[in-house]
Amino acid sequence: MKRSTFTALAAAWAVISIQGMAGPVLGDVMEFEPPEGPARISDGAATNKVKIMRTPDGTLFAVYGEAQDVGLDYNAQVWDAKGSYTRKPFDIVIKYSLDNGETWSEKLNIDNTAALSSSRGIVVQEGPPTLDPLTGAPNLDLDPKAVNYHGDSDKPNVFNVGNNIVVTFNSKFCPGGEQRFVVYPELFGVTVPYSCMYASRLVWDHVNKQFKPQPAWGGAAYKTDQLTTGLRDAKQDAQRGNKYGFVLNWQEDPLGLKLGEAEGPGSGASGANVNNGTDIWYSHLDAIKDDESGLDGFKFVNGAWSTPTRITKNIFGTRQLSGRDFETHPVGDYDLGNVGASRSNIGRVDDQVVIAYEETKGTMGWEEGKYIRYHSFRYDAPPLAEHGCIISEPWENARRVRFLVQSAKTNAVPLLFIYKQGDFTQGGESDIMLRRAVGGLSPEFLEPQVDVGSCRSSILSGGDPLYDITAELHGPAMNFSGTRYIAAEGELADLPGTGQMGESIDTGANYIENALAHRGVMRGDTILVGFSYVPHLARFQLLDDQAPYNFMVRRSIDAGATWTDALDLTPMFTAESGLTAKEPRIVPTPGSGPGCALGDPTDCQDTDVMYVAYGTQTNVLDYEEASDVDIYMLATFDGGATFSAPQAITAGDVLGGMPDEFEDFETQIKLRPDGRASFTVWSGNDGTNHSMFRRGRVLGDAMSLETQEGVQTQLSVMPEADSEAVIDDAVWNSLFDYEAPPEDYAFPYGVLEFTVSQVTFGGSIDVTLSFGEELAPDTVYWKYGLKPGETEPGWFTIPAIVSGNTISFTLTDGALGDVDTVVNGYIVDPGAPAIATGKGKGNGKGNDKVKPDKPGKPEQPGNAQKPPKPVKP
Repeated sequence: MKRSTFTALAAAWAVISIQGMAGPVLGDVMEFEPPEGPARISDGAATNKVKIMRTPDGTLFAVYGEAQDVGLDYNAQVWDAKGSYTRKPFDIVIKYSLDNGETWSEKLNIDNTAALSSSRGIVVQEGPPTLDPLTGAPNLDLDPKAVNYHGDSDKPNVFNVGNNIVVTFNSKFCPGGEQRFVVYPELFGVTVPYSCMYASRLVWDHVNKQFKPQPAWGGAAYKTDQLTTGLRDAKQDAQRGNKYGFVLNWQEDPLGLKLGEAEGPGSGASGANVNNGTDIWYSHLDAIKDDESGLDGFKFVNGAWSTPTRITKNIFGTRQLSGRDFETHPVGDYDLGNVGASRSNIGRVDDQVVIAYEETKGTMGWEEGKYIRYHSFRYDAPPLAEHGCIISEPWENARRVRFLVQSAKTNAVPLLFIYKQGDFTQGGESDIMLRRAVGGLSPEFLEPQVDVGSCRSSILSGGDPLYDITAELHGPAMNFSGTRYIAAEGELADLPGTGQMGESIDTGANYIENALAHRGVMRGDTILVGFSYVPHLARFQLLDDQAPYNFMVRRSIDAGATWTDALDLTPMFTAESGLTAKEPRIVPTPGSGPGCALGDPTDCQDTDVMYVAYGTQTNVLDYEEASDVDIYMLATFDGGATFSAPQAITAGDVLGGMPDEFEDFETQIKLRPDGRASFTVWSGNDGTNHSMFRRGRVLGDAMSLETQEGVQTQLSVMPEADSEAVIDDAVWNSLFDYEAPPEDYAFPYGVLEFTVSQVTFGGSIDVTLSFGEELAPDTVYWKYGLKPGETEPGWFTIPAIVSGNTISFTLTDGALGDVDTVVNGYIVDPGAPAIATGKGKGNGKGNDKVKPDKPGKPEQPGNAQKPPKPVKP
């Protein structure tokens, strides 16, 4: 028996399977609310990078940057490096919702730096700043163009462990006297202060439904700590948490944020393009209970973040600036190095931390590109400036590393690396590569293997990874996305994403294809990894009538040892559509909440449920500015074996012929533990960026299963409003397990017995039963069990509609057809299609076997308990 998808009433093609398109099933899977379209969380001011959290009591939290009216005229401006324009400064604010997003609280500003200033800057493009006559360096105190630069904050990153919440961000407000600035000659003198790291803590009071004021925080409901001083420019933070506490890393550039060279798919100024000497830094907040049974709330509130530690080793001294650097920075000693690290990610594996990042090669230009390096260590014992182990192919360019992690105590594979790699740099063609760790986290546990003895080689320590790492000891990573070269045929395979672990597919075998935007989920031995793929990158960039990016997924059910071929989840994106896939997401269900142990099935984790979302963007010429369009969501309820049809969660539905004026992008999703409710935020732009929200509800349930004679069937149930309707169990039993049926009917398939829960008390469900063959037009649906008001079970018919290979009927909780006859939110249905004797298969005979009772369900909310099924005489 295999759970395949959820269904609705209107006929449509709604399931995508690993084997391709499945047969016709019934309609849309999810219903979105508000029904009239998305709700706006923010209050009208421009916002930035909304994120979402959910605590165990079901409270939702939206965190985002919000433009602030500050300055003498309430219109102070800062420079937006990514957009290359001026705007109002952002503070980080948080709201909460107690009713699944129906309403939101007043915002709480946990930042409050936008109104403050610790440095001067220049936001007009009117030439370089005034130079100090004594030092020759820029002196902003002497420049009439300079202003007090407000504390503009970058995007928030969020994580919660139970009711303990951490929000991290960087800001231009860096008191302490060490903050520096950078002048951008390419922007005609725009001068921007460095950023420093901040971390905010909050505790959610699930009893009183508010942020809990803390005496240790002066009675405030949050505590925001400044972790760095602005001596180096902080960027690209990432954080995680578990019962041991929270961990945080970020990069610091000694010469300030570089604007980028506009060679990749982004707009630059993201922190990917760094100066030499840029290192990865780390801090942690220890909060484990003494007996290690969970997170200690007292420690979380009263503890302090550890002193930031330089994890990487990319400097060998300090220097006084010279040349252009001298004219674009204040006087002082600056870190000196030959390489720079960027875009680090962080993960928790029990009490261990994994950090991976990309690092420039430092070969002075003759072999450009980056390595992927990583470290693993106990969370409270970080390394002090060491070289990470290189896991990428040294002679190629690798970047954008991500990884999937899970507990090493219960899983043989606790870590899976995913990254881009290819011969080209600056956004050129590449493939998605995989390595996994089996049995441990250190380099010797990696598959395919790496050169453990030399993978930490670095130019800064007198080595050269290009020659120190031995190819025979440093196996090629699995090429996850690339096209396989078929040696026997002497040509490339037609489809991407067919390679397997241990097979070497050279990234240059097909040098025109490109893959990016890799995402994944790992739950035990089941792994789902996706990537965006374009068959000819140059044609896509230079022509607007070529195949666009499509989002592909591959699945493993043996912890990454073997994989399915790639499945295209976006077949509607074609050259003719004028659209391309952008910013995909793959989201798993969270762990079970406290309600699970109390009998609430919605609070119990279903690890087979995963959601996928992706944005759409116009497919235009490379020199034209693409527009974001709408966002689509789909789901798998069987660990990636099949997927529901994509549905627009935004107000517009460009694929459905209903475009709107909003540009929608940057999706973030949280799920209920059972996966049957989703909560999604994103940015919607109608001339101003807004933080948008919509919740989703899974409608109905379906299972595919075989009769005892091997006929394939699919059972689909669809509830009325306010129900969810979950098939708890379904099985085709032998007719001989029941009291002898009517003698003048044949029952060719046996008896289908199923139970549906989470139905509104007294509510109805529409049931559709599909067969792999045509049904006789005069088929009748017989049921076995109790009728309301009767005390003995028996056979009886209910109204049903037969059409082709389907039979459909309606059942109501506690009414005719629900054989437990009780209004309790459960519907119990042993029933069977039958035809008059002589017109079909079978002989209609039964016997007097008694089928034993099945165990009852646990108590449900409202103290309603499902009664035991009737004993069949």
